[in-house]
Amino acid sequence: MKEKSVRNNTQTTTLKNAWRFVKNATKYDVKNSNEDTKMEQPQNPQTPAVKPLTVCSVKDQKVGVYFQPFFARTKAEAMRTFQDLATEPEHMFAKHPEDFVLFLLSEWNEDNGYFDNMPTPIALCRGSDFIKLD
Repeated sequence: MKEKSVRNNTQTTTLKNAWRFVKNATKYDVKNSNEDTKMEQPQNPQTPAVKPLTVCSVKDQKVGVYFQPFFARTKAEAMRTFQDLATEPEHMFAKHPEDFVLFLLSEWNEDNGYFDNMPTPIALCRGSDFIKLD
């Protein structure tokens, strides 16, 4: 029986010490930690507008379906990516360039996660635009 009471007294003492530590830590350290963790305010309170990413897709005109959309920083970057594929000899865009058209579908804002869809897809270029005539 004495063994149980000694163990309970030890646990009680340990809990009391732990509570004192927590109580004192919150009493003193929280004030200091708030001062230490204050973030510096930017010089210009207005945050610069983030340029939205363009959402594009290639449409296969023969089949009548769009490929999975992809993101690009600008329309020009999307067109360059499409051009690279349309001029790659082994790629199907190059094998049948007249069948494929790059469309702008939407813009995506990374700040709020919203898509700003175009009323209708906007054609940017065709695969046949990149055929080099000899």
